[in-house]
Amino acid sequence: SDKINIELIDFQPNSFNCKLYDLTGRSLIVEPLQTNTNFYEIDVSKFNNGIYLLEIDVNNQRTVKKISIIK
Repeated sequence: SDKINIELIDFQPNSFNCKLYDLTGRSLIVEPLQTNTNFYEIDVSKFNNGIYLLEIDVNNQRTVKKISIIK
């Protein structure tokens, strides 16, 4: 799929920050998101196959996950 699906479990924030980095630390996506749901989708169709880091900051709690894009 050309999308990353994010589900925020245990809370439903009004907003959160989402950042996608390549492994060199270059920021590819920076999105402050306004939402009224705990689901969000990020389009990654323009990115090459590889490993990326997805950082999500909600209520001053930061989580970083390794994402593999394989087409």
